[in-house]
Amino acid sequence: MIKYIILLLSCLLSFFTSINLNIDNIFINILYGVLFVIIYYIAFVFLFFFSAFLFTFFISGKREREKYNRFYKKLYTFYTRFCLSLFNIRINVEGMDIVPQDHNYLVVQNHASNMDPIILNFVLRRDDLIFVSKESLFKIPFWGRMIYKCGYLKLKRDNSRDDIYELNRGIDWMNKGWCSIAVYPEGTRNKHVDEIKLQEFRAGCFNLATKSNSPIVISTIEGTENVNNGLLFKRHDVTVKFLKTLYPEDYKDLKTKEISDIVYNEMINNFEYHKI
Repeated sequence: MIKYIILLLSCLLSFFTSINLNIDNIFINILYGVLFVIIYYIAFVFLFFFSAFLFTFFISGKREREKYNRFYKKLYTFYTRFCLSLFNIRINVEGMDIVPQDHNYLVVQNHASNMDPIILNFVLRRDDLIFVSKESLFKIPFWGRMIYKCGYLKLKRDNSRDDIYELNRGIDWMNKGWCSIAVYPEGTRNKHVDEIKLQEFRAGCFNLATKSNSPIVISTIEGTENVNNGLLFKRHDVTVKFLKTLYPEDYKDLKTKEISDIVYNEMINNFEYHKI
């Protein structure tokens, strides 16, 4: 919707600009009109992202975060909405009714693209959701500062003291009822999703649920592995499914590795069922 509003404004500005040029040749008028639409559209997109840069310019990544900032979460969701529209991504959602409405939760999902967290954040935009993210994402200009302000948990993925501290911060926030957390148990993007639907899980991430006594929402995402093909010029259909929710009473006697196996099998069975 945002993209079409910008396109409409570009067309209107182009129309009035062409009129003011007082050119009699219809062909030249049309040519100028198309040219101005392109120029104005690019200008709007630039201003859109430049405003994001201004909003994040004064954010310091060195300050201690007591909790995430709802203002920046809403701002981040606004910008991601535009990105999804700009990249022609259409999201189909199934099983939304199993996502808990009265309790914070841990949502786990397979991971095939950098677009996955953007899409999941948009789908669950009404919830106070943060992500467990790798450290390099926080170094992306303005984007990294925004997710830092949103409260995303920054991991070096080396089991260092800093990683443990960040995960404990997430557990503490969930215990206080401040937010839900999304994590990708594969630990990194699956770059060979056509050959292997799921990589091996890192069971330690399920401590976020067990130590906060939170439900585990099992989700899958399909279609994002193809988004980079014709990013701006093709429509990309992405499907997000919520398969099952494990409540604390369902896993209270299980170890994290056993929980991990249950979640893994739930996801892989879904992929295999729909492949038949």
